[in-house]
Amino acid sequence: RTLRASDICILYRGSGELPVLEKALAGIPYTICKRNGLFASDQATQISYLLKSLAAPSDLRLFKKALLTRFFGIAPGDLWRYEDLRPNSPIRELFTRWQELCDARNWPELFRSIFEGTGILLREISEPDGERRVTNYTHIAQILEDEAISNNLDIIDIAARLDSYRAGSEGIEEIDSQRIETERDKV
Repeated sequence: RTLRASDICILYRGSGELPVLEKALAGIPYTICKRNGLFASDQATQISYLLKSLAAPSDLRLFKKALLTRFFGIAPGDLWRYEDLRPNSPIRELFTRWQELCDARNWPELFRSIFEGTGILLREISEPDGERRVTNYTHIAQILEDEAISNNLDIIDIAARLDSYRAGSEGIEEIDSQRIETERDKV
Protein backbone atom coordinates (compact mmCIF):
# COMPACT_ATOMS: atom_id res chain seq x y z
CA ARG A 1 0.00 0.00 0.00
CA THR A 2 1.06 3.60 -0.43
CA LEU A 3 2.33 5.72 2.42
CA ARG A 4 -0.40 7.80 4.12
CA ALA A 5 -0.04 10.79 6.40
CA SER A 6 -1.32 8.74 9.32
CA ASP A 7 1.64 6.35 8.86
CA ILE A 8 4.02 9.12 9.92
CA CYS A 9 4.83 10.07 13.50
CA ILE A 10 7.09 12.95 14.53
CA LEU A 11 8.63 12.89 17.99
CA TYR A 12 9.77 16.03 19.75
CA ARG A 13 11.37 16.63 23.14
CA GLY A 14 9.15 19.25 24.68
CA SER A 15 6.48 21.85 24.14
CA GLY A 16 9.17 24.49 23.50
CA GLU A 17 9.83 22.85 20.14
CA LEU A 18 6.16 22.84 19.17
CA PRO A 19 5.95 26.34 17.56
CA VAL A 20 8.90 25.59 15.27
CA LEU A 21 7.45 22.19 14.39
CA GLU A 22 4.02 23.65 13.65
CA LYS A 23 5.57 26.29 11.41
CA ALA A 24 7.49 23.61 9.51
CA LEU A 25 4.28 21.61 9.04
CA ALA A 26 2.30 24.56 7.67
CA GLY A 27 0.06 23.25 4.90
CA ILE A 28 0.47 19.62 5.98
CA PRO A 29 -2.44 18.07 7.88
CA TYR A 30 -1.28 17.04 11.36
CA THR A 31 -2.51 16.61 14.89
CA ILE A 32 -0.72 16.96 18.22
CA CYS A 33 -1.46 14.20 20.70
CA LYS A 34 -0.66 16.13 23.87
CA ARG A 35 -1.22 19.87 24.10
CA ASN A 36 -1.76 22.33 26.86
CA GLY A 37 -5.34 22.25 28.07
CA LEU A 38 -8.24 23.73 26.19
CA PHE A 39 -8.52 26.62 28.64
CA ALA A 40 -4.84 27.51 28.21
CA SER A 41 -5.49 28.10 24.50
CA ASP A 42 -5.52 31.48 22.81
CA GLN A 43 -9.16 30.81 21.86
CA ALA A 44 -10.13 30.67 25.55
CA THR A 45 -8.42 34.04 26.07
CA GLN A 46 -10.20 35.56 23.05
CA ILE A 47 -13.62 34.35 24.25
CA SER A 48 -12.85 35.55 27.79
CA TYR A 49 -12.16 39.11 26.62
CA LEU A 50 -15.39 39.20 24.64
CA LEU A 51 -17.51 37.77 27.47
CA LYS A 52 -16.05 40.23 29.99
CA SER A 53 -17.05 43.05 27.68
CA LEU A 54 -20.60 41.69 27.47
CA ALA A 55 -20.69 41.31 31.26
CA ALA A 56 -19.81 44.99 31.72
CA PRO A 57 -21.30 46.79 28.70
CA SER A 58 -20.54 50.29 29.98
CA ASP A 59 -16.83 49.60 30.51
CA LEU A 60 -15.08 51.21 27.52
CA ARG A 61 -11.75 49.59 28.43
CA LEU A 62 -13.27 46.09 28.19
CA PHE A 63 -15.07 47.02 24.97
CA LYS A 64 -11.77 48.11 23.40
CA LYS A 65 -10.10 44.92 24.59
CA ALA A 66 -12.88 42.91 22.92
CA LEU A 67 -12.35 44.85 19.69
CA LEU A 68 -8.68 43.85 19.71
CA THR A 69 -9.54 40.14 19.75
CA ARG A 70 -9.47 37.90 16.71
CA PHE A 71 -13.27 38.19 16.64
CA PHE A 72 -12.94 41.73 15.29
CA GLY A 73 -9.28 41.96 14.34
CA ILE A 74 -9.03 45.69 14.83
CA ALA A 75 -5.45 46.94 14.93
CA PRO A 76 -4.40 48.83 18.08
CA GLY A 77 -3.58 51.89 15.97
CA ASP A 78 -7.16 51.99 14.66
CA LEU A 79 -8.85 51.62 18.04
CA TRP A 80 -9.43 55.36 18.44
CA ARG A 81 -11.93 55.17 15.57
CA TYR A 82 -14.23 53.00 17.69
CA GLU A 83 -14.48 55.16 20.81
CA ASP A 84 -17.62 57.09 19.82
CA LEU A 85 -19.55 54.59 17.75
CA ARG A 86 -23.13 55.44 16.96
CA PRO A 87 -25.76 53.02 18.29
CA ASN A 88 -26.63 52.00 14.72
CA SER A 89 -23.03 51.13 13.76
CA PRO A 90 -22.62 47.46 12.83
CA ILE A 91 -20.39 46.69 15.82
CA ARG A 92 -22.70 48.43 18.30
CA GLU A 93 -25.68 46.62 16.79
CA LEU A 94 -23.87 43.30 17.28
CA PHE A 95 -23.11 44.12 20.91
CA THR A 96 -26.70 45.25 21.48
CA ARG A 97 -27.99 41.99 20.01
CA TRP A 98 -25.59 40.00 22.17
CA GLN A 99 -26.66 41.94 25.28
CA GLU A 100 -30.28 41.05 24.53
CA LEU A 101 -29.30 37.38 24.21
CA CYS A 102 -27.40 37.61 27.50
CA ASP A 103 -30.42 39.16 29.21
CA ALA A 104 -32.60 36.36 27.84
CA ARG A 105 -29.93 33.79 28.82
CA ASN A 106 -30.11 32.33 25.35
CA TRP A 107 -26.58 30.96 25.39
CA PRO A 108 -26.68 28.72 22.31
CA GLU A 109 -27.98 31.62 20.22
CA LEU A 110 -25.42 34.00 21.75
CA PHE A 111 -22.48 31.86 20.74
CA ARG A 112 -23.96 31.14 17.32
CA SER A 113 -24.47 34.88 16.80
CA ILE A 114 -20.91 35.65 17.94
CA PHE A 115 -19.44 33.09 15.56
CA GLU A 116 -21.62 34.11 12.62
CA GLY A 117 -21.71 37.86 13.29
CA THR A 118 -17.94 38.17 13.46
CA GLY A 119 -17.11 35.51 10.88
CA ILE A 120 -14.39 34.19 13.17
CA LEU A 121 -14.85 30.53 12.25
CA LEU A 122 -14.68 31.21 8.51
CA ARG A 123 -11.54 33.32 8.87
CA GLU A 124 -9.80 30.93 11.25
CA ILE A 125 -10.42 27.76 9.25
CA SER A 126 -8.25 29.05 6.40
CA GLU A 127 -5.29 29.74 8.71
CA PRO A 128 -2.53 27.25 9.57
CA ASP A 129 -3.89 25.08 12.40
CA GLY A 130 -7.31 26.61 11.66
CA GLU A 131 -9.19 23.38 12.28
CA ARG A 132 -7.69 23.27 15.79
CA ARG A 133 -8.72 26.85 16.50
CA VAL A 134 -12.26 26.38 15.20
CA THR A 135 -12.62 23.19 17.23
CA ASN A 136 -11.38 25.01 20.34
CA TYR A 137 -13.81 27.91 19.86
CA THR A 138 -16.80 25.64 19.41
CA HIS A 139 -15.76 23.27 22.22
CA ILE A 140 -15.34 26.14 24.70
CA ALA A 141 -18.71 27.57 23.66
CA GLN A 142 -20.39 24.20 24.15
CA ILE A 143 -18.87 23.76 27.61
CA LEU A 144 -19.91 27.27 28.65
CA GLU A 145 -23.43 26.80 27.25
CA ASP A 146 -23.83 23.54 29.16
CA GLU A 147 -22.51 25.08 32.38
CA ALA A 148 -24.71 28.15 32.02
CA ILE A 149 -27.87 26.19 31.31
CA SER A 150 -27.37 23.54 33.98
CA ASN A 151 -26.36 26.07 36.66
CA ASN A 152 -28.63 28.97 35.64
CA LEU A 153 -25.67 31.31 35.15
CA ASP A 154 -25.80 34.87 33.90
CA ILE A 155 -23.15 36.46 31.67
CA ILE A 156 -21.11 37.67 34.65
CA ASP A 157 -21.06 34.12 36.04
CA ILE A 158 -20.10 32.66 32.66
CA ALA A 159 -17.20 35.09 32.23
CA ALA A 160 -16.04 34.34 35.78
CA ARG A 161 -16.37 30.57 35.24
CA LEU A 162 -14.25 30.78 32.09
CA ASP A 163 -11.61 32.80 33.93
CA SER A 164 -11.52 30.25 36.75
CA TYR A 165 -11.05 27.49 34.16
CA ARG A 166 -8.29 29.48 32.52
CA ALA A 167 -6.58 29.96 35.90
CA GLY A 168 -6.95 26.25 36.61
CA SER A 169 -8.66 27.03 39.91
CA GLU A 170 -11.80 25.05 39.28
CA GLY A 171 -12.13 21.28 38.86
CA ILE A 172 -11.68 21.12 35.10
CA GLU A 173 -9.63 17.97 34.66
CA GLU A 174 -12.36 16.13 32.77
CA ILE A 175 -13.24 19.00 30.42
CA ASP A 176 -9.84 20.61 29.89
CA SER A 177 -8.77 18.41 27.02
CA GLN A 178 -8.85 19.42 23.40
CA ARG A 179 -11.02 17.53 20.97
CA ILE A 180 -9.59 16.03 17.85
CA GLU A 181 -10.48 18.55 15.18
CA THR A 182 -11.16 16.10 12.35
CA GLU A 183 -10.94 12.47 11.37
CA ARG A 184 -9.12 13.41 8.15
CA ASP A 185 -5.85 11.54 7.50
CA LYS A 186 -3.00 13.43 9.23
CA VAL A 187 0.62 13.15 10.30
